Amino acid sequence: MTVKCDSGSDSGPEASSPSTASSAICTISSASPIYQGGNSKEWFHFATLRYDPILLNSPENTAASFNRPCPFYLLEHQWTRLKVANWCTSFYRKNDSQQSNGYSNPSTFLRSLLLTVRRWQQTHPNELGAECLRIYVRTYISGCVTTEVKPVPRIPLDALFKTTFGIPSQLPRTTEWTVTLDTQATSISESTMYKTSSRYPYYRARAHAGILNPTAKKEVLLYNPEGKILDGSSSTPYFYRDGKWVTARSSCGGLQGTSRRWALENGLALEGVVSKDSLAVGEVVWFSGGSGGFFYARFVAPEEGLAQPTAEMLRMVGVGMWDK
Repeated sequence: MTVKCDSGSDSGPEASSPSTASSAICTISSASPIYQGGNSKEWFHFATLRYDPILLNSPENTAASFNRPCPFYLLEHQWTRLKVANWCTSFYRKNDSQQSNGYSNPSTFLRSLLLTVRRWQQTHPNELGAECLRIYVRTYISGCVTTEVKPVPRIPLDALFKTTFGIPSQLPRTTEWTVTLDTQATSISESTMYKTSSRYPYYRARAHAGILNPTAKKEVLLYNPEGKILDGSSSTPYFYRDGKWVTARSSCGGLQGTSRRWALENGLALEGVVSKDSLAVGEVVWFSGGSGGFFYARFVAPEEGLAQPTAEMLRMVGVGMWDK
């Protein structure tokens, strides 16, 4: 796999090893999606960002991007989440040789991302019409930061910045999305809380739910050993309980994601506890993600008699999720 390190200069990419890539972003070719299983040679945290120039005109995005117009969705929240993940994850704290990297401060993070977008556009001249991009950012213990860029469809601003989730009975009955429940509990760990390279619980849940195609309009809910919903497999869920929309408390063990933070700060939902046994077939579940915005699904019962996912199914899900 070819790896190029963007040093932040405008003169072009320069070769650099992970151990010396101080304040650098190393860009991995978008043609080579990464599958990181439980036996990854080097741990990393990751984030998924959305780039869209229309966000420059969004006051909501400006407020969530260090109060400056920004083409990246919720940039301040993304940067903060990555920093918190590094502070709180044991395998980072134990690594005394950890290097400085390309998100050591917000301005460097922004400049590096803009440079990544510019170079992707320069090397993909036939795709310049694809104004919106999804950017995977992986931050390694060594200090190296890798990115992977893919074009995505535009999402209306009102789907990125909802003002309300509404009342379930007043929402359109039909929706493309469905959501089901995982078939087994997921233990709480650093990987469920901080979005690390160890993605096995999420791959297993998706494979067991039959979600092998990354573009499928399906989600699956993970729950902890106490039977409390902790997260969705690729997005944050919200449930209508006692006349209010709630999302899982941090103590339930799920990711404290960027769109979740925005939803809580703007009064769309409150933190709460949702039992897996309280889910009803047909109920509305809202979801949000740091690159896909907000959408809702209808809950369907888990299929019966599903076989345990094979290693090949898990590999397919893993590659697909990075290639999504």
